[in-house]
Amino acid sequence: MTVNAPGVKEKLVLTIGKKEASYGEKTLTLDVPAQLNKNRVVVPLRFISKAFNAEVEWKADKNMVIIRSADQVEKYKKLYQGTDLVAARKISVDLPTNDENTLDNTEEGVYYQFVFPEGEALRYYYIVGNLLITKLRMM
Repeated sequence: MTVNAPGVKEKLVLTIGKKEASYGEKTLTLDVPAQLNKNRVVVPLRFISKAFNAEVEWKADKNMVIIRSADQVEKYKKLYQGTDLVAARKISVDLPTNDENTLDNTEEGVYYQFVFPEGEALRYYYIVGNLLITKLRMM
């Protein structure tokens, strides 16, 4: 089985039942080998994530694992832990959204504006023409 990640030239090659994997020129040792279970390949997720420098976080209260790819770790830290509100707000505005605007504006003098409450990066008001839309971003 071969695993690759966007923007990473090295490939991780695992063999079912073996505790060794190759990553580029390196040989890595797994705690548990990849296995075949009901026609599905089961792989050690933490091992694969760490091989590609992803950040792995266990949320015990929700019984959930969060994996952030290496290219997203810096963005996450700027957004949630950084002190640069301008950078955090730019990231927040570019995050995907699931909500859909079902109201129409008048198309008169349409302008776009983002209004952030003081000191915040994840909550803002988005103004399109004469519509005011409240956004709360989660990443």
